[in-house]
Amino acid sequence: MENTRNNIVDVAVDLPIQQVDNLYSYLVPNELVDQSIVGKRVLINFNGRHLIGFVISQRIENDNNIKLKTIEGVLDQKPILNRELIELSKWIADYFYATRFAVISTMIPNKYKVKYSKNYHLIDEIDEELFSNLFLGLDYLPINAKHITDYDRIKLSTLIKQGIVEIDTNIQMRDRLKKQIAVFFNYDFLDWDDIKLNDNQKHIINFLKQSNEKIVPVNELVTKTGLSKSTINTLIKKKILQKTEIVITKNALDEIHVEQDEPLKFNNGQQLAFNEIKASLIENKNDKFLLEGITGSGKTEIYLQLIEETIKLGKTVILLVPEITLTSQIVRRVKSRFGNIVGLQHSELNDTQRLDQWKMMQDGGIKIIVGTRSAIFSPLDNIGLIIIDEEHDLSYKQDENPRYHTRDVAIKRSENNNAVLVLGSATPSLESRARALKKVFKLILLNERANKDSKLPKIQIVDLKETYKQKGETNFSDQLLNKIKDHLSNKKQIVLLLNRRGFSNFLMCRDCGYVPHDKNCDVALTVHKDIGKLKCHYCGNEETIPTVCANCRSKNISFYGTGTQSVEQELHQLIPEVKTVRMDADTTSKKGSSDKIIQDFADLKYDVLIGTQMISKGLDFPNVTLVGVINADTGLNLPDFRSGEKTFDLLTQVAGRAGRDKERGEVIFQTFNPDNYIIQFAAKHDYEGFFQNEMRYRHLMDYPPYFYTVRISLSGLNDLKTSLAIEQIKMELENKIESTSIIVGPSARSIAKIKNRFFYQFLIKYKKDLLLDQAIKEVQKNFYKNYGKEFKIAIDREPQSFI
Repeated sequence: MENTRNNIVDVAVDLPIQQVDNLYSYLVPNELVDQSIVGKRVLINFNGRHLIGFVISQRIENDNNIKLKTIEGVLDQKPILNRELIELSKWIADYFYATRFAVISTMIPNKYKVKYSKNYHLIDEIDEELFSNLFLGLDYLPINAKHITDYDRIKLSTLIKQGIVEIDTNIQMRDRLKKQIAVFFNYDFLDWDDIKLNDNQKHIINFLKQSNEKIVPVNELVTKTGLSKSTINTLIKKKILQKTEIVITKNALDEIHVEQDEPLKFNNGQQLAFNEIKASLIENKNDKFLLEGITGSGKTEIYLQLIEETIKLGKTVILLVPEITLTSQIVRRVKSRFGNIVGLQHSELNDTQRLDQWKMMQDGGIKIIVGTRSAIFSPLDNIGLIIIDEEHDLSYKQDENPRYHTRDVAIKRSENNNAVLVLGSATPSLESRARALKKVFKLILLNERANKDSKLPKIQIVDLKETYKQKGETNFSDQLLNKIKDHLSNKKQIVLLLNRRGFSNFLMCRDCGYVPHDKNCDVALTVHKDIGKLKCHYCGNEETIPTVCANCRSKNISFYGTGTQSVEQELHQLIPEVKTVRMDADTTSKKGSSDKIIQDFADLKYDVLIGTQMISKGLDFPNVTLVGVINADTGLNLPDFRSGEKTFDLLTQVAGRAGRDKERGEVIFQTFNPDNYIIQFAAKHDYEGFFQNEMRYRHLMDYPPYFYTVRISLSGLNDLKTSLAIEQIKMELENKIESTSIIVGPSARSIAKIKNRFFYQFLIKYKKDLLLDQAIKEVQKNFYKNYGKEFKIAIDREPQSFI
């Protein structure tokens, strides 16, 4: 007997639980055996449930004994995912401990995600009154329909047992795109000798022949020729034109109007950097560069000219920025240079816009994508250049499953495409700088500002202890207030930064600036007012909340925290005529609000911009000559070993907003700890000194980049049960990993209770552990079997925050 040729697909199924995160095999129906459906969505029957899956691979097997279900339908005409993104989804799922479908769902626009709803499905005849009153004359009844009573549900349960009714899953598609009628010229038309054409018809034919577009929408043809639809319809009847239906897509940048600009002239440092990276582009090398340049050194212009070289080579580009606020200025610069081949991806786009951008990238209309974190998944082919600006920024790490870091994904995509990767920052992450020292990345330094007349700002440190002694509690020292008045009198603008994280609970002595730290981990102890304790969230060490300062014996110790609104109010009290605008989570919640604030400030409608971290980086306002940091300490005193690095980055970046034009800027750091090494290095613009000092501390404490880390978090509704369960998970892992790995904790999270759930965590530190990944995946796979649905587990490779 001959073997049967079976066309089989492997499908990632829409199932969130790790224990069923496998690929499932299905047969392809006969009518589809001649076409590839890899990367498309399919409808499948999974244990009696109708679900959606993505086809990951397709193969032929000769076997008479294969017994598989057949897919029930293909939902897409064209693949949603190309093969590179399919392979990338596997790597992300494995590396970041996520399910395959969760990764794919993160990659694709929301419009490609279906909505499931359950219905009572009538499959046989029932009483006419019941059919009319309960089913409302329809074959389907939504399972959560409001008119269903408890008595009705008893009836329905009986009908299900009798086989008259079954519970079915309804799948609602969300990616229906707008379509319109278009025409194209029929080059196969041969009967020209027998056709008589009037002038209008000839005009339309000539227009289509000369058009760059092979297919032109009818409405567009009417607008551009000034002729009627009847003329077009006549040509269709004569078969000179042919009619088709096309999808309407719109670039999210169409509404942004910019004037075309030309490349700027490089200084020597920029030229050398550009030449080195350009050589890798031309030679088609997968080189990875760390472009470390002081604020205002012209990194963006280097990016733009590298993009130009990449487009000349026929390749595509991904340019990432950390904040939505940064897309406003940079996307204008990119579009003014490259026009309509530029696209945009970030969370403020609505679902339809994101779908349109995706389609236009797939169709080749967009060749340069500018966006935030998720833009790394853009479905571009033949990627030649990936740029991550402000690569140190924490927003490149996703906090929800899948907990990927954009930098890691960018490295993988650059390798998949043999592309050049450029990581840019004035304050590179310690991990990236350490990789550069080991020659994993090629380090390029820019030590001069691009504008030869622009100098790094002068930075003054103001001791708030003295201010509080003289004036009491205030946001403005005399030094900062006087500088604000001086710069306003010169018609200059001012940026005031308040690190919103100042709301974190830590104790500080108002007389000497002392903050209690943990003796084991050297991180600030967190106040737990509910239990009257100071607690370390790395090792679990606890201390009683003191009543006097351990350093100077003062009783003047209290929590510290303030907000942007109180800063604005106090400034208006001190300078009533000042025109201020705030930029924080409250004022930027509406779509387009951050862009408007930036544009209005750039247009000199406001004197002072008051904001949180979102104003600290990347923004370029030539008229800003003064930057004030209300309290430089707030980020330092968080229970996180990265708090010093984050504070140095923030202070350096925000200082760089001052004096970017000819006039030298000024910066004031207000602080209770003027001698702190982080603040001192930031005031001296000394990244190298900071890096060396911080690396010594990291090495001493066995922290990254000397060790890799994985955090295991557990949450549950019962405090005691959750703490016991995470202890059990820790012991299970200890028996499976190598003895050289270190487990720290478990302990309660900084915010131990959220939405009535209790959170615990522990940290695994390792240099090389060949057993670790498999051990974690076994714990993950067996988690629901061992612990049921009472707890939720989260596994985070290289967490960037421990709060």
